[in-house]
Amino acid sequence: MINPVASILEAPLINIFVNQLLFGDSGEFLGFDENEPTSRSGGRPVAVQQIREARKPGGADFFICYVGVQLRDGVAAKAD
Repeated sequence: MINPVASILEAPLINIFVNQLLFGDSGEFLGFDENEPTSRSGGRPVAVQQIREARKPGGADFFICYVGVQLRDGVAAKAD
């Protein structure tokens, strides 16, 4: 759901921090892509640190906050 929007915005997928859902051939849920830091316990601080590095001058042009599941006021307030 997020990757098509990122493509429209020409945002490199390496800069997208989301849980990638994995599904089997029959559509059954298999789990999360464990390569994504947000899929692991304690992984969100890793993603936040990577985002902080990108927020430094010259690091990123814009940030988008998607809150379709749970609005987090602190995150939304800091999104461009």
